[in-house]
Amino acid sequence: MKSIKTKLLLSTFTLVLIMSVALFVVVNQQIQSKTEKLLLQQSQLTVEGLTDSTSNFLMQYEYGMQMLADSEQVKSYTKQVAEEAQATTIKAAETQAFAYFDTYLKNYEESDVVFIGFENKQLKSFPAMDVAADYDPTIRDWYKKALATPDEVVWSDPYIDAFSGGNVITIAKAVKANNTIIGVMGVDINLSNLTKHFEQYDYQFNSFNFLLDANRIPLAHPKLKEQKGEPQAETTAHVDQMYQNESGMTHFKEGNTERVAVFNTIPKLHWKIGVAFDLKEIKATANETQQILLWIFIIAQIVITAVLYGLITYILKPLKPLTNSMQAVADGDLQTKVAITTKDELGQLGENFNTMVAQMANTVALVRDTSQAVDESAQALNASTQETNAISEQMTQAISDISGSTMETANHTEDVLALITQLNDAITRVHQDSKNLTSIASHTEEMNMEGIAQANQLQQAFIDWQTTLQTMAQSIFALEDKVTAINTIIDAITAISEQTNLLALNASIEAARAGEHGKGFAVVAEEVRKLAEQSAASTEEVRKTVRELQSGSYQVAQEMETTSQTFITQETVVTRTQEMFTTISEQMQALEHAVQHMHTAIEQVSQGQGQISESIQQVSSLSEETAAATEQVSASSGEQLHAVREVMNATERLANLSRELNHAITKFKL
Repeated sequence: MKSIKTKLLLSTFTLVLIMSVALFVVVNQQIQSKTEKLLLQQSQLTVEGLTDSTSNFLMQYEYGMQMLADSEQVKSYTKQVAEEAQATTIKAAETQAFAYFDTYLKNYEESDVVFIGFENKQLKSFPAMDVAADYDPTIRDWYKKALATPDEVVWSDPYIDAFSGGNVITIAKAVKANNTIIGVMGVDINLSNLTKHFEQYDYQFNSFNFLLDANRIPLAHPKLKEQKGEPQAETTAHVDQMYQNESGMTHFKEGNTERVAVFNTIPKLHWKIGVAFDLKEIKATANETQQILLWIFIIAQIVITAVLYGLITYILKPLKPLTNSMQAVADGDLQTKVAITTKDELGQLGENFNTMVAQMANTVALVRDTSQAVDESAQALNASTQETNAISEQMTQAISDISGSTMETANHTEDVLALITQLNDAITRVHQDSKNLTSIASHTEEMNMEGIAQANQLQQAFIDWQTTLQTMAQSIFALEDKVTAINTIIDAITAISEQTNLLALNASIEAARAGEHGKGFAVVAEEVRKLAEQSAASTEEVRKTVRELQSGSYQVAQEMETTSQTFITQETVVTRTQEMFTTISEQMQALEHAVQHMHTAIEQVSQGQGQISESIQQVSSLSEETAAATEQVSASSGEQLHAVREVMNATERLANLSRELNHAITKFKL
C-alpha cells in the first residue's frame, strides 16, 4: 500500500515534470526559431553589404568610363580617326589619347584593354589587340547598346575571354562631339579577381557564395569547379524564385543537404548575389543552446524534487505518532493518547482522536456490563422455552393425525368428482358434436342437390355445344367446296390469260409484218398482251389466297373434329359425375337419419349424468369444509409451534451473541 507521502511526492513530481517538459518544449521551439531567424537576418545584412561592395566596385568603372569618354584627348582622337584626317595628325592625337588610356588602366587595375569602335568599322585599342581583318565592331552588343542610349554608360553580359579564359564584362559609352556620335568607347573588365575575392568570404554553417548574371549564368559558384566548358544557366525552382524577387530567402535541396539561400540583386546589372547555408548547421547552433537548456531543466527538476521531498516529509511528520496510536487502538488498547505538537489540521486531528478514544472506552465499559445482564436473562428464558416447545409438539402431532384422515376423505371425493366432471365434459362435447354433425349432413345434402342440378345444366350445355359444332363443321365443309369451285374458275382464267397473251404476241408479229399499216394494231396488241400478263399475275395472287384459305379451312375442320371428340369425352365425364352425386345424396340421407338417433340418445344420457354430478358435488363440498376446518386448527398449532421454536432459537442466538460480546470486550484494555 502506498503511503500519503509517496502519493504526494509522485503527484507533485509528475505535475512539476509535465510543466517543466511543456516549458522546455515551448522555450526550445522559440530558441530554435529565434536563432535561425536571427542568423538569417544577419546573413541578409551581410549579403546586402556584399551587394553594395560589389556594386560600388563595378560603379567605379562606370564613373571612370564616363570621365574617359568625356575627356578632350579621347574626343579629339576619335574625331580625327572618324574624319580620316592626315596620318600625322591622327598619330599626334593617338599619342595623347593612349597616354590617357595608360593612366586609366593603371588606376583601374581590373581593366584589360581600352578600345574605340567607329562607324566605318575600324577598331582602335590600347594595348593593341590582334583582331581579324573582317572584325566589325558595329555588330557587337556593346556597340549597339551604347548607340541606343548615347548619354549613358552600358554594360554587356559577362562572357569568357578567348585569351585569358576568365570572366570578362565590357563597359561602353558613346563618344560625342558637338552632340554628334563619332564613336563608341569600351573597356574590358576582368572579373576573375572579383569572383576570387567574392568566393573567399566564409560565413560558416557549411555555406557557399554565389553570383549569377542576368541570364542566370554563374560567375561565382561551387559548380564552376565541376563543370567543363562554358557555364550553363541555372534553371532550378529556387533560382526561378530568386529571379522573381529583388531580395529574400529561398529553401532548396542540394543532393541530401537541405539549404536556405539569402539573396539580393545588384541594381542596373540585375545580377543575383547571395549565400547558401546548410540548414542542418544552422539548427546545430540552436541545438547547443538546447542542450544547455536541457541540463538547466534537469538540474532544476532535481532541486525541485529534493525541496519537495524535504517539505512533504516535514509536513507529514506528525502523522507517524498518530498512525501508531491508531494501530494501538486497533489492537484493543483504549488507554493510548497522541502527543500533540502542532496547531494545524494535523494537531486538530490528534485532539479529535484522543476524544474519540476516551468516548470509545466509556462505551465499551457500558456494553460489557449490559452484556453480562443479557446473558443471565437469556439462560432463564431458554429453559422456559424448551418446556413450552415440548407441549406444543405433542398437540401439533395429534391435530396433524386428524387433519390427515379428513384430507384423505376429501381427496377421494375430489377424485370421484373429477371423474364425473370429465365424463360430463365428454358427454357435452359428444352432444355438441352430434348437433354439428346433423347440421353438416343437412348442409351436405343441400350442396349435393345443387351439384346434381349443376351437372344437369352442364350436360345440357354440352349437348348445345355439340349441335353448334356440327353446324359449324357443315358450314366449313360447304366453304371448302366453294373454295374448290373458285380454284377451278381461277384455272380457267389463267388458261384464258395465257391464250390471250399468246394471241397478242401473234398479233404483234403480224402487225410488224404489215409495216406502217399495222402500227396501230401493234399498239393495241401490245396493250392487250400487257393486260393479259396483269390478269395472269392477279389470277396467281388470287390462287395463292385461295390456297391459303383452303389450308386454313382444313385446319379449322381438323380443330373442330378434335373439339367434337373432346366434348364427347367431357359429356361422358359429366354423366358419371351426375351418377356419383345421386349416390352421394342417397348415402347422406341415411347418415342424417343415423345422426338423429344418436343425438336423441346422447341427450338422455346427459340428463342422467347431471343428477349424479350434483350429488357428488354435495359430498365433496362437505368433505372440503371438514378438511378446511381441520387445516385451520393444524395451521394454528403449527404456527404456535413455529413461534415457540423461533423464540427458543432467538434465545440461543442471544446467549451466543452475549458470550461473543463478552469475549470481544476482553480484548480491550480499559
